[in-house]
Amino acid sequence: MQLHEIKKALITGATSDLGIRVAEQLASRGIELILTAKSREPLLELKQILQKKAPITTHVGNLLEPNSRKEIRSLIDEHKPELIINNAGKGLYGPALMHTIEEQLEIIDINAKALLEITLSAARTLKKAQKRGIILNISSAASFFPYPTFCVYSASKAFVTNFSRGLDQELRDSNIRVLCACPGQIETAFRVKAAKNYPQRPARGAISPSKAAKLLLKQIEKEKPLYVFNWHYRAGLFIAHYLLPSALVERFLQRVIRKRYPTERGA
Repeated sequence: MQLHEIKKALITGATSDLGIRVAEQLASRGIELILTAKSREPLLELKQILQKKAPITTHVGNLLEPNSRKEIRSLIDEHKPELIINNAGKGLYGPALMHTIEEQLEIIDINAKALLEITLSAARTLKKAQKRGIILNISSAASFFPYPTFCVYSASKAFVTNFSRGLDQELRDSNIRVLCACPGQIETAFRVKAAKNYPQRPARGAISPSKAAKLLLKQIEKEKPLYVFNWHYRAGLFIAHYLLPSALVERFLQRVIRKRYPTERGA
């Protein structure tokens, strides 16, 4: 779907580093935006900047709250955007037992439950209106691995990847696409939040949010069902799945994450 065909777009997690860059690039094309985020001030600041380029509607709400998700569904039903981007997400570094059950459930609620609800609602709205549209779900390269010490996040993203690919096949004949993006590391605040502010080393091989946003828009225009970016992650996935023992890969992944949280808490 060409970007010039899109009149309206909805973005969740719009005030994240990636959400801002995607919103900027869509607004620069005059696309009307419905932006959702849980914090009011950053959202209003973003609106102030972008409304010079395109009409902006904002929704302040926490995706953990059922009423907030219902309000987003109402916005979709009212505005009928041709593009919906499920960008909001959460993760936590460290052994699963290092965090409370409630914290781990929040990962599932945001990454899987809220995404499922918004995706199905958007698909129903588009189909009822007989409109062509695209739902872009942000998953992760981590979704292809069990990922010790990051397992709840990777499992939630595995749901996103498989759900998106299956639903895309179901909806193609209705001219509705459900695309799945699986980025590797992006230079965002995600790592600091996932580490609960534990100091992080520079992310090797990470791409900028602006570059990631451009790749997402490229995926939309090409209607690519599944896109792992960038190239070294695609190469790594091939090697990990076809050339190396799974136990070796999992130990390597665990060592990578081990550097991102205080080990004395993860013993």
